[in-house]
Amino acid sequence: MIFRYLKYCIQRKGKYHLHSPFVYDFYMNVLEEFPFYCNHNADISFMRFIELLNRLIRYRNIKNVLVETEFDDEIVDAGLCLKKLSQLCIENSIDLKISNKRLPLEKDTVDCKYDIVYFTDATQVSNYFQNDMTCCNEDSIIVLDGIHFDKCADIIWNGIKNAQCVSLTMDCYFFGLVFVMKRIEKQHFILKIT
Repeated sequence: MIFRYLKYCIQRKGKYHLHSPFVYDFYMNVLEEFPFYCNHNADISFMRFIELLNRLIRYRNIKNVLVETEFDDEIVDAGLCLKKLSQLCIENSIDLKISNKRLPLEKDTVDCKYDIVYFTDATQVSNYFQNDMTCCNEDSIIVLDGIHFDKCADIIWNGIKNAQCVSLTMDCYFFGLVFVMKRIEKQHFILKIT
């Protein structure tokens, strides 16, 4: 894991090295000064997602979210995490639809187009990117947690970057962002999170 983190530190780019207007704008409005939690703990991961979602709400018109996880013993304060997520929705007057299901996606979940899809375990998603990604729209953002957690997660992340349906990826070490926008060319960025 130390080798993967050192590789990330060498390859990461800050705002002064981003030449894509979309990525620069996204970085400045969402990721700049993002808190860097140095932990793969499940509670920390979910709190990181809540902070990211808060920033995305300010940046974009988010209407619904699909959370792919099971709240079990892995997340100690699942109730607290859900309460904070609900509070975020109420404070921003945003109607967020949250689905808490495991892969494979059930029919009622696939029928809806989500603005954000969040996976708490990057190793669960390899089949998802091989399919047609029916629960995503043109502007959906897919958030994958733990993309460098172990060698298996690294391999899956590299496979996702090369998937035909993926046009843009952002590697933020502890989590990855995947975009399926057809209007931009395929790109991959390793971004510095402070």
